[in-house]
Amino acid sequence: MRIAGQLALPASRLVVRLREDDDLACLEVRSRLDRTQSFLLPLTQQPILAGLSMSTRLSRLHAHAWALAYGTGRLPEKCLLRFESDGLRYRRTYDAVPQRMGERLWVADAEGIFATVAAATADIETARVPLAVRW
Repeated sequence: MRIAGQLALPASRLVVRLREDDDLACLEVRSRLDRTQSFLLPLTQQPILAGLSMSTRLSRLHAHAWALAYGTGRLPEKCLLRFESDGLRYRRTYDAVPQRMGERLWVADAEGIFATVAAATADIETARVPLAVRW
């Protein structure tokens, strides 16, 4: 497998790498805070929107919560990814600009605990998916 791209994400403190081998592509995700925390996320040919919302343990009492969204395909110009929590009383949202990795992959991250991510262009939501809490 060859590494087709690498990107350091500051909010989540993750390093993501695009790995390609012929028709097989995956996203390798590693935490910069905990070297044992890593994920291998599959990528498909169809346009997708997926993501994770997890935490990295720092000590017995502290952790760093983060969310990561990724996808393949073309994004409209000025597209934002909106991370949202699921609580009604203390709802939290965060808008992130996706960053390109190669010509068909993009990623975005946020600091905090979130339940969903939505792709929006000019405040019109085009897709919404729940974020995985386990991998």
